[in-house]
Amino acid sequence: MTQQVKKPRQSGFTVLEMAVVLVIIGLVIGAVTIGTNVQRGASYQRMSSDFVQAWVTAYDRFYEGTGRPPGDVVAAPTGLVNGAVSSDLCGANLRNAMQAAGIEMPAGRAEGFEDRYVYLDGNGNPQEATVCFLAVPWSEPGATAGTHVTRNRNVMRIEGITPAIANLLDNMFDARSNASFGKMRQVGQHNITTTGRTAVNWSNTEIDRYSDAASRARDEDQVVVLNAYIKMSR
Repeated sequence: MTQQVKKPRQSGFTVLEMAVVLVIIGLVIGAVTIGTNVQRGASYQRMSSDFVQAWVTAYDRFYEGTGRPPGDVVAAPTGLVNGAVSSDLCGANLRNAMQAAGIEMPAGRAEGFEDRYVYLDGNGNPQEATVCFLAVPWSEPGATAGTHVTRNRNVMRIEGITPAIANLLDNMFDARSNASFGKMRQVGQHNITTTGRTAVNWSNTEIDRYSDAASRARDEDQVVVLNAYIKMSR
């Protein structure tokens, strides 16, 4: 009788098994990405409420309690921050003015650094935002439709925000993202008086990176940050 030789069983995955594995991997990656985006969005929302909005509230409380903006001259009030145009009230001077008026400041980065806020950008790199107050020429509609003029307005300058945060805050303050119109504008777009001017996008997006000494911008590098003005109510 002839003995049958058993063929060795082939090892490895079938096409169907490989497809199932790839689907599972895709679902895991998708879940991780969604979770990261949700966490980042929550972090940006906290920055908006606990830092940016909190400083707007602190400014309003100062004005309500003293009848003038921070740094204005008591003997001869001008209605302008620091009593002049383009005179920054920042750092220790800002904190001292708030403390002298008994105004509670946001927690910020830490005690003594209430005007700063540390966060992670879209690549997970640390960034630091800072706030100051000042008065600047601010573009507003003129007497004729389509024309614009500048008037001195008190603003909060926030420096070091990523494009994603800039758009989030802009939508929050203006219900739309526009770097040249509304209550929040990009520095450099706040005082444009060109007749018939149109909406302008923020100058950078989340794909823009800081390059290294050799001018190489890598995906994992820090996201480019922007500076903005937020007009105060008074």
